[in-house]
Amino acid sequence: MNTKLLGIFIEVVNTQSFAKAARVLDLDPSAVSRAIQQLEAELHCTLFRRTTRHLAITDAGVLVAQRAQHILDAVAQLKDCSDDELEQIQGRVSMSTSVAFGQTCVLPFVSEFLSAYPNIHLDLKFTDQNLDLVADKIDFAIRLSPSIENNVVRSKLLSTEYRICASRAYLSTTPQLNTPEDLAQHRVITFDLPAYKRAWKFKRQHSVSEIKINPILTISNAIALQQAILNDIGVGILPHWLADDLIRNEKLVNLFPSAPVTATTFDTAAWLIYQNRQYLPRRTRIAIDFFCEKIKTNFGNEV
Repeated sequence: MNTKLLGIFIEVVNTQSFAKAARVLDLDPSAVSRAIQQLEAELHCTLFRRTTRHLAITDAGVLVAQRAQHILDAVAQLKDCSDDELEQIQGRVSMSTSVAFGQTCVLPFVSEFLSAYPNIHLDLKFTDQNLDLVADKIDFAIRLSPSIENNVVRSKLLSTEYRICASRAYLSTTPQLNTPEDLAQHRVITFDLPAYKRAWKFKRQHSVSEIKINPILTISNAIALQQAILNDIGVGILPHWLADDLIRNEKLVNLFPSAPVTATTFDTAAWLIYQNRQYLPRRTRIAIDFFCEKIKTNFGNEV
């Protein structure tokens, strides 16, 4: 059986659309439709029920999809075996994460990765949008969002902690800031997200207090927010992976080191996600292991 037909079929299953599958595969929609018809003819069964507005996989289609994925994974695994025999790990690996996390926690280690694996082509998509792993051909992603789709494999990569920071120059010319309540007397900078603009939550003596804030500046990009704090504009909230090096180097002050703070919940994290499939190409597993180890080692410790 032609494995290309199986690949097209699996893409339709994953995207739940002939048109979306065609875009992912860079094919004409009519070619996708013909491929499914050919596969149905070879298997003597109906794989999808189609109307002008709806596409639903049949019971037979579910069974075929399970077995087809096994076949495609086995073919990919065989290719990896032949690569290993040649002592080559090659091909494209696509990764997605936010702009700030990518620039801060991924980009510093890219040169080392490419030196170790010169035949791997890294495709890094740094965007603050949550790209679709299937439609956008993403091998794995690191998400900071607490809501992760159900049809992916996910594992917690890094717990995220937040710091309330200010520059020494800003603090030298403003009223003392001894408690979170003193924020009312200061210029506050925060993320342009609803939860961040209303209040910040502080853990103090086994209880949580909510301090209302009235920002004078909201910024949608974490790197720009970091720079605004460094530019002495005011007091801001940053994830630890953007703040801790600057605190250690005394470029920023961690204002409340003994009071954990958040704008949302205290269990925020960075999550590794990838497609729910039995077999990952070795190049993808190598990239995941490399970057996860680097991120955990370099950004997993508190100040």
